Amino acid sequence: MGNKRNKKRHVPILTSRRGRYLRSLRSTVSNIDTEMESVNITPTNTSPTNISPGNMSPGNLSPANISPVNVSSSSASTVINSQSSSSQSEPERSSDSDYIFSGSDHTLDGSIPTISEGSASQLSPNNFIINIQSFFDFLLPNMCCKKCKSNQMILYESDKKCGLAATFYLKCESCKRFDIYNTSRSLSNDSNIQDLNLRYIYAMRAIGKGENAARMFSATMDLPQPVTHIERYYPKLLTVLEDVAEESMDEAAREVKIIEKGPEISASFDGSWQKRGYQSNNGIFTAISVKTKKILDFDCLSRYCNICNHGTDVHVCRINHEGSSGSMESKSAIKLFQRSIEKRSLQYKYYLGDGDSSAFQTIIREKPYGNDYTVYKLECVNHVSKRVVARLKKLKNDYKNKKVNNIRSIGGRGRLTDSVIYKLKSYYRNAIVNNTDNISEMKKAIMAILYHSISTDQNPQHEYCPTGPDTWCKYNKCLTQRKKNAFKHKPLIPEEIGNIIKPIFEDLSKDDLLKKCAHGGTQNQNEAFNKTVWERAPKTIYSGLYCFKICANDAVICFNDGMRGRLKILEKLGMNLSEYSFQQLLKFDGLREKAKKRLEFRQRNQPKKSDKASNNDNEYGFGKH
Repeated sequence: MGNKRNKKRHVPILTSRRGRYLRSLRSTVSNIDTEMESVNITPTNTSPTNISPGNMSPGNLSPANISPVNVSSSSASTVINSQSSSSQSEPERSSDSDYIFSGSDHTLDGSIPTISEGSASQLSPNNFIINIQSFFDFLLPNMCCKKCKSNQMILYESDKKCGLAATFYLKCESCKRFDIYNTSRSLSNDSNIQDLNLRYIYAMRAIGKGENAARMFSATMDLPQPVTHIERYYPKLLTVLEDVAEESMDEAAREVKIIEKGPEISASFDGSWQKRGYQSNNGIFTAISVKTKKILDFDCLSRYCNICNHGTDVHVCRINHEGSSGSMESKSAIKLFQRSIEKRSLQYKYYLGDGDSSAFQTIIREKPYGNDYTVYKLECVNHVSKRVVARLKKLKNDYKNKKVNNIRSIGGRGRLTDSVIYKLKSYYRNAIVNNTDNISEMKKAIMAILYHSISTDQNPQHEYCPTGPDTWCKYNKCLTQRKKNAFKHKPLIPEEIGNIIKPIFEDLSKDDLLKKCAHGGTQNQNEAFNKTVWERAPKTIYSGLYCFKICANDAVICFNDGMRGRLKILEKLGMNLSEYSFQQLLKFDGLREKAKKRLEFRQRNQPKKSDKASNNDNEYGFGKH
């Protein structure tokens, strides 16, 4: 017999994952080789840009404004647009290319590449960060003047810059002919704003960074200093963001009217502040549809103006709220209700909010829809379930120095510990969520939590627990299977403690409270939106009203429509859109949709933690009837 160790194992490479990757890679390389064999190098042929007289006019081409660039030693980087335009100083411009390539060392077959006219559309309007030295070391030696065929080309850079947008002058030393090249386009709807500068400001604001972070990024990347006084760009950016956000909320209003079959809808309301407590200068109040989970309206309030604080007399004050931070919520709630019919053609009939909010009391008192119209209050299930924790902890603290049946205090091992309190809170929430629109079953499930937790072998109390072969109560399940003696009780809390906490469960199972929780909804969507706002306007850094509104409107667009909503923003700003913007923004949405599907799959196919816990004899489970 031969040595088996010397025999090579046959692995079907082309059918494995690695094989499929190699196969696709070979195909890609083959396609690239085919395309490169027929490549033609073509110049751009675009219209001249609008050049400001300050730093881009040919008439100001003086030693004070320009300086020659030593391409052999300069290593600075800059951001360029692949279709940025250039303007020539001569009034007549030839239809042919101004400069031609000389040399063939950069071609594949050693021949001079063909230059054709009118092929600017083959270049996508993408932005690239390039190194000046590498770029012009390649470009200048291979170019010569169309007029005199001289290759004595010198590149000048203007000393006056406009943020990331730079200006270069390409001059022929023989015939004194020159072109002006701007690294950024002007906006199609505003020639005074450079595309790169506004993109840079918006990108920094979208990731929650400001002027200092932009300057640090530019310094690290060896880019020109970004524009100073970025506040002058905010009105332009805010106007577009507000238009797109209004369109998004109008569409969300039309959608919810179809689902709820009329203008009377239920909405979740919540306020959030930039700082905790009652000292925050900025706050936001939001109305979100309970059915669609989309934002219908919001209001930004600020009680601080940085310009006023510095003593400047002539300015537009940005304070739109006077009073305490806590009163922002009530003021915004009235505003949203009063304009709901005019702006969205909606009426908020059901108000879903936390119980400690004063906004609903203000709505009841002011009656924004008239004296004959009633707005009903709905409770957030999460906030109501927290009452179990608050009341049981207060009770535990009251009995801290007392003994139960002359044995020991209410707390301690095997009694009412914090772990047991949070378990009871989870069971209470599940009893509400799993019995929506059925008050009697909901109340029965809540009382089953208490009696099941204190049941013993000597005194089983399972009259409130569900029956049948699929019940979570193992005692009733054993009764169904006629195996009563097979079940041994392990009570969660002693019976004497159960009698003490019984009034709390009776109070939290009253019909008035449970009717407000029958919908089974929460304010999770409001909390999620607040998080997206403060990601753009961090709580650790103060933001003015304009900056705060920019962050809020951008959060509304992305929350309702996803990252693809930013494509509308860029389009309305007059910016070119390329495949880079489409691919990357849509990829964000794809990742979010995949994460959502994975979460739904896990929730549908895997038992929850409380389900697993219910398999133990001492656990209550879900409280589902």
